[in-house]
Amino acid sequence: MRDRGVSWRKVLILAVAALIGMGAWGIDAGQQAQAGLAISHFKCYETTSNPLNEQVRLFDRFHDGAPSPSTGGELVTVKGSHLVCTQVAAKCFPGGGCEQPFRVFPLSQGVNCYKITPSGPPVGETVHAVDQLAEQNLTVGTAQFLCTPFRSGEGG
Repeated sequence: MRDRGVSWRKVLILAVAALIGMGAWGIDAGQQAQAGLAISHFKCYETTSNPLNEQVRLFDRFHDGAPSPSTGGELVTVKGSHLVCTQVAAKCFPGGGCEQPFRVFPLSQGVNCYKITPSGPPVGETVHAVDQLAEQNLTVGTAQFLCTPFRSGEGG
């Protein structure tokens, strides 16, 4: 019988390894690169799927601690796939020109975002975010999605 907990740990380890392998965070041309991850621009589409109802404990900048299957982080229930996000090949502003965002891997790949049911209250922290579209202060609420890398493959 397959141990579903081990399967999800492998998925999480694969996701972290893929992100680490992506390199340094790409910033607008002309700006200095900062340490971090290289992440492309993504366009997300709604999806429907059967719910997984799989519990997993996630550790991130808002829910930390020593990774453990039983303590720390945030325990969430992974529901069904809700979004599939593909990398943007080009982004054009009317009257302004086009640019090709940094791409992480082939355009046939992207991220699959699962709806999650978190166990805790909203984070309530404010994060100062600067990107190519805006500079803003964002109030962090409750986690909604767990996104994992995917590649298009055979199947039906």
